[in-house]
Amino acid sequence: MTKIKAVLFDLHWTLVYVEEDITDEEVSEYLFSKGYEVSPQQWKVAWSFVSFIDYPRFGYKTWRSYLSRILWRLGVKADKETLENIIDRFKSRSYKLQWDAAEAAERAKHSGFRTAIVTTIAYFKFRKIIRAQSENTLIS
Repeated sequence: MTKIKAVLFDLHWTLVYVEEDITDEEVSEYLFSKGYEVSPQQWKVAWSFVSFIDYPRFGYKTWRSYLSRILWRLGVKADKETLENIIDRFKSRSYKLQWDAAEAAERAKHSGFRTAIVTTIAYFKFRKIIRAQSENTLIS
């Protein structure tokens, strides 16, 4: 019989959520307003490609490098102001801890399990909230 030694928590919508997410349509509309023809579908596909293919390979550490790669994938050479505005929009949204996340992690730890977070979300996007909670609760 195999003994369970750890509990792995998914990050997005299990431990944390984004209060006001930015839609593909919003990004597309903004880019169109600046003269860049990027449909919501194109943005979504480029975002997914960078998230699942490029990020694991290159490990982007900032919104700038991450979003620049998405624009590169789209063949868009955005001017500095446009890029800065997109970065600011994404930086302004922040992850919030789910109401029961800390308690669930704490219970798992007190039951003798090691805990870890598994996710495809880039670390720089959520590190602040996890660091604030991890010393005593979420990660062991």
